[in-house]
Amino acid sequence: MKTLFFLLALINVALFMWEYKAGAFIPGSETSEQNADVGQEQIQLVSELKNVPQALTPAPASEQPLAENTSIDTANKSASIPELLPATSENLVKQALEQSTATVPNKSNADKTEAHCFEVGPFATTNIYQTWVTQLKDIESEIKSINRDGKVVNNYIVYYPAAETQIQSEENIKKLRNHGLKDFWILNGEDKGKISLGLFTTEESALAMKNELLAKGINAEVKAQYKTKSQKYAVVKGNGKLVDRLDVLKKTYPELSVKQIADDTQGCW
Repeated sequence: MKTLFFLLALINVALFMWEYKAGAFIPGSETSEQNADVGQEQIQLVSELKNVPQALTPAPASEQPLAENTSIDTANKSASIPELLPATSENLVKQALEQSTATVPNKSNADKTEAHCFEVGPFATTNIYQTWVTQLKDIESEIKSINRDGKVVNNYIVYYPAAETQIQSEENIKKLRNHGLKDFWILNGEDKGKISLGLFTTEESALAMKNELLAKGINAEVKAQYKTKSQKYAVVKGNGKLVDRLDVLKKTYPELSVKQIADDTQGCW
């Protein structure tokens, strides 16, 4: 029995010494045991256990202001960052706009330098053409004249409409003679059956006679007759200033048509 008691006492002493070395009697060990009980597997070194008292020791008073200053500086820096971001964004946007403006050409300047080709006419006479050309001498442009056949007004005819029957045509002739008209004739071709009452070189003169006949109770009509004639046109090439000048000349020469054409059409160079 003595031997058994001695062995038990020896075992208790050995267990006590092992727990002492393991830090079972050092403050903070209970926290480690509680964490282990919760289910968190944790291994602590002896060196970490020795540093526990130092971690719990409050820092000297001389070091606390330094920590406060550091936190204040960090707060100031973090507060200043949002103020700098808008300015930086504005600078980036400004630089992007400047680059885009530099790369994209000015549309108005491009229009001023881009070449345009126009056909203007027809000119009724050579004098009108020459007078029109002089209006472009003060701007940079190239002009050449071309001739093209086209239909022009030959005269204006005042006529009485064609009758549907021969009997009606004879009655119309009798009616005209009763109103004192003698110089008239019956037309053929595409105007067959119409009775011509006169030819005039201007539309104004033809309309004047129509109104005189209407006063006598005769409803006459006016029609322009055409012929084929060679007509003069101007082919002009220039920049945006030419376009502006042609717009002005349209008011002075409303009878002239202005048509833009491709560079390879009608010999425009």
